[in-house]
Amino acid sequence: MKRIYLLMAAIVLTLSLFACTQAASLQTVTNSINIGFADGDSLSSITTHITLPLSSDKNKNVELSWESDQPTILDAFGTVNRPEVTTEVTLTLTVTLGSEVMTRTFYLTVIGLYNNVTVQFMVLDQVYQTYTVKAGERITAFANPVVEGYTFEGWYLAPEGTTPYLFTDAITGPWVIEARMTEIQMGSYTVEIYHENINDELYTLISSETKQAPIGTTIFIPTSETGLILNTELSNPSGLISSTPITLKLYFDREDYTIIFMSDGIEVDRDVIKFGQSIFLPTGLSKDDHVLSGWAYNSAGTQPFSLNDTVASNITLYAVWQYDAVYTDYYASITGVTDTQLKAALRTLITQMTLKTYGDARYILDDTDRDPNNASNVILVYNRASVSGAWDGGIVWNREHVWPQSFLGADAVNEVANIASDLQNLKPANPGINSSRGNSPFVAGSGTYRLISGSGFFPGDADRGDIARILLYMHVRWNLIINTSTVGDLNLLLRWHIQDPVDQFERNRNEVIFAQQNNRNPFIDHPEFAERIWGPIVVTTTNQQATLNVDAINPLEYIIIEIDIHYTEFKKSTYTM
Repeated sequence: MKRIYLLMAAIVLTLSLFACTQAASLQTVTNSINIGFADGDSLSSITTHITLPLSSDKNKNVELSWESDQPTILDAFGTVNRPEVTTEVTLTLTVTLGSEVMTRTFYLTVIGLYNNVTVQFMVLDQVYQTYTVKAGERITAFANPVVEGYTFEGWYLAPEGTTPYLFTDAITGPWVIEARMTEIQMGSYTVEIYHENINDELYTLISSETKQAPIGTTIFIPTSETGLILNTELSNPSGLISSTPITLKLYFDREDYTIIFMSDGIEVDRDVIKFGQSIFLPTGLSKDDHVLSGWAYNSAGTQPFSLNDTVASNITLYAVWQYDAVYTDYYASITGVTDTQLKAALRTLITQMTLKTYGDARYILDDTDRDPNNASNVILVYNRASVSGAWDGGIVWNREHVWPQSFLGADAVNEVANIASDLQNLKPANPGINSSRGNSPFVAGSGTYRLISGSGFFPGDADRGDIARILLYMHVRWNLIINTSTVGDLNLLLRWHIQDPVDQFERNRNEVIFAQQNNRNPFIDHPEFAERIWGPIVVTTTNQQATLNVDAINPLEYIIIEIDIHYTEFKKSTYTM
């Protein structure tokens, strides 16, 4: 029996020894692997090299390998290169046993050389600024806090609040920095504004406002108001703020302004008013064939004045007259149109036309400018000669562009109807005189036509009004610019319009052109349109004697006598000179 027990004990011992020498499984080995750290270090705080096991005593047959996602900071051999800032690193362990593979992940934190710290600046228990910086860095200075009723004294480290912080200090930890704010002692003051009355020299309280300011400061109240002047004898616009309330009173006198009223270049009234006082407009003004429609800040009437406007300076007001005539037939659309709208309305009207070709004009001008005393002849412009009206190719007469063709922007071509073929602008002319005039602008003169060297061309007393009205038509119809670089001075043309009134020859020419191209020259039909558009036409010069060298042999002397009248007077009266 004893032998049996000994045999069984030997079997049990053999089995135990076999079990102790059997190799651990892949899972067991993987779970048993641990990283070695230096003193004080751990997974969450690594400051120096670590030990990465490359074998296991639990199973000599396994193979271990490591891989890092941040090899420059922590490589697969456990070498640590600390970065500037703290960085998370992932290490992956691979355990291989024969054909079996298992992995395990370790998450480590490598502490940076310069740790990020958060610094808060507080103002009256409220976060004012927050910065995250590296330890050892400095924060760039920013504007001091401004809080109404408080004075900023400086920054101090919390919680003690006794150590001042300067922006030149290096940040060494997660500081809280508080602003030391001292409450300002305030005093009250009241501002009362008084304005002089319009109808007497007494004052009325306009406003009263109570405010606060730091005690010890001096308050200055603005003393500038539109249309008002501070009365320095009655006012106290400044004061020292103390614990006792003060009252600052400002008395303003009203400015005096002069209002001048003009009508057609003549002063008809003037008035002096106080700022804020109503303006009383002149009464009893009249103008033939016009009604007074209002007043304006400019003579053209384009900046209307209203009695509701506040006058805060000396001003000149201009009467705006509206023509009240009733027009019929061709000009029916002009009825009720104001002077300032007249030019645009006329342009719309006369633009509706049927242009003839430039070639057609050869056989129309003998009708437009027919000699009333000889139906076979035409009257030539400038020299007033009566010649055969039959077109002969331009030998006896040719077509003069009163507004020069070179300034029209289009060529005169026989087969073409354009601006250069407008019959209103074409006149039969002596070829030599036409060539001599060329594209010279029209200039002042007297007597017969002549080219004035270095100046321009004078069309002659008999044609100057006709020429002026043609140019005014071209300006309105085709929107051409009248100046001394094109056809002459506008004021000169307006004077010619008055000095050489419309005659029956022009009226007949206008009717023939209307029958041909369906538009009219409005300055022939209604000479008053010129004054309505451009204002009063005043002919004023000093009587003078001038020598006009018509030719080198017989110089002629002319006495020029010009009268000072408006067109509205001229058209209703007869003047003998």
